[in-house]
Amino acid sequence: MFLTVVVVLAGLAPVAAAAPGDAAVDPAPVEATTVQTADNESTPADPESDRLGWENGYWHNESIDVDQSDGLTEAELNATVSRAMARVEVIRGLEFDMEPPVEIISREEFASSGNRSYSEAFRTFDDTKFEALFMIGESEDSIEVQDENRGATVGGYYSPSADSIVLVADNASELQVDELTLGHELVHAIQDQEFDLTSYTSETRDGANANSGLIEGDANYVQYRYEQRCGEGGSWNGTCLSPESGDGGGGAGPANWGVYFVNYQPYSDGPTFIASQYREGGWEAVNDLYDAPPESAEQVIHPDRYGEDAPTEVNLTDQHGDGWERVRPESRLDYAEVGQAGVASMFIYPWYAGEGISSNYGETVLERNGWLNLTSSGEVSTFDPLNYGFEAAAGWDGDRMHFYRNADGETGYVWRLVWDSPADATLTPRRRPDPLVSPLRRRTQVVHRPVVALLREERPNQRHVVVRDTRTGRLDRRFVRRLFPATAPVVVRSWVVAHVAHSATHRDTERALCTRLARHSVVGSAPWSPPPGVRRDDTRYPVAVC
Repeated sequence: MFLTVVVVLAGLAPVAAAAPGDAAVDPAPVEATTVQTADNESTPADPESDRLGWENGYWHNESIDVDQSDGLTEAELNATVSRAMARVEVIRGLEFDMEPPVEIISREEFASSGNRSYSEAFRTFDDTKFEALFMIGESEDSIEVQDENRGATVGGYYSPSADSIVLVADNASELQVDELTLGHELVHAIQDQEFDLTSYTSETRDGANANSGLIEGDANYVQYRYEQRCGEGGSWNGTCLSPESGDGGGGAGPANWGVYFVNYQPYSDGPTFIASQYREGGWEAVNDLYDAPPESAEQVIHPDRYGEDAPTEVNLTDQHGDGWERVRPESRLDYAEVGQAGVASMFIYPWYAGEGISSNYGETVLERNGWLNLTSSGEVSTFDPLNYGFEAAAGWDGDRMHFYRNADGETGYVWRLVWDSPADATLTPRRRPDPLVSPLRRRTQVVHRPVVALLREERPNQRHVVVRDTRTGRLDRRFVRRLFPATAPVVVRSWVVAHVAHSATHRDTERALCTRLARHSVVGSAPWSPPPGVRRDDTRYPVAVC
């Protein structure tokens, strides 16, 4: 099960962009504040009771007597944590209920703490999953790869089970604090106190990335605003602590970039997802997300699909030959779902694998640096650096992997993917087939298409039309107008028809739709003749007359 701790990963430093693509604009700076260097003389007296922006005797804009050149004393660490808590309160608009314990450890100590025990079935399952994504070889151990990544890139973590924070310092002899990393982990602490992070768990990678898109997106968005205040012109400029090495937030690069990219997706797309909700309704709208978190990483990658485009629950029947058996670990689900983040990372990784890449890969799959979000100045965005929604991965709507092994120790897998439309499931005609993409596309299936149902109203000469675009979840009024002239007495309703699988024949689709409508007790009958240009058997717009 995913989510035992929530972490801050090292800042991503991908290769420089060869040429600007669609510009990715960073969010607007935080609200204007009076520019001043924090000092005790400018801060008010301690309040009679706790309030936002004050914690344990320290205001958010109060200076503290801290010198971490030779490490932090316990008193210095306590002062640093208290003031950082006050600063998180000011930005996030929530009040801490308690101060979480904070410990600083060396990266060496942290890297050696990842030795965990897993069953043989668990390891086979995980190894085969990453082999299916073309990220590790048959002789590699995926658990070891993930532990190496973790040891090299994690800058700190918050443990909901222990209600505590651990910061990872790169300098083992002088344990110093990166205040932005501390602020990030304090956001997780206040999330846990307000929303109970232990309730956000998932047994699939896509589900974990969906939850992290909310949780890490929230923390990264606060961290971004924290950094703005620490920077030039910010109200805390000159007072924020950072390690003397300037590295803060993580150590060396990951051992495997592909595996790293799968986990990094919520950190890249999450802040944009949170910012979109914040623009709509401030922190109250963000708080509401914890009652209805995103259902897939796709909804984090494409914020406009949140609440609109639910992922498909993919079914996959075992059909394996003699001598093979399904791999079923005891401690997890017996299938995997990697989501759009996994599919996108699979396509990105060949550029980082350090091996030969097909000459037409950039033409058929993804151009070099085509996954980087660039600002208007052509620089890689620091707010949302990676684009997981590029064309080859866009349109994902569900997936499911089963894993198998035989007596000789060989492993295999079946991966079924569902796409939003036939266009999403096929390569653009102008592109040549690529040996990596073609097999993947052949094992996908498209199940969602817009559906129209015609229902009879009690009053004569009036019809109800139910139209739901199953890709966007929105009402397709333009298609309604195409079906009926403007003078026709039509009442348009939406949100009745749920996802309906597109079967091999139109009649099967019609029958499935009518069955679904019958469950809503809204099925009637009505004579109907399609207008010019729209055939009854038009596969783009199946029409059911029940």
